[in-house]
Amino acid sequence: MTDEVQNEEVGLSLQDIAACAQIIDLATQRGAIRGEELTVVGGVRDKLVRFINANKPEPEEPEADAEETATE
Repeated sequence: MTDEVQNEEVGLSLQDIAACAQIIDLATQRGAIRGEELTVVGGVRDKLVRFINANKPEPEEPEADAEETATE
């Protein structure tokens, strides 16, 4: 490995984690996971989805609405 690759910062975004949950869904639909593995795989998928939902950015309110509310 070069120094450039070793020093590269590794990170995950919410989009990466959402993609993992989608990959699990697709693999399950296509029969790639055996029945005895479904409990473990489903548990991991549920954790991913809970993490995504807990860390979604909240939608921003338009500033015009906030000003109107303050003056009423």
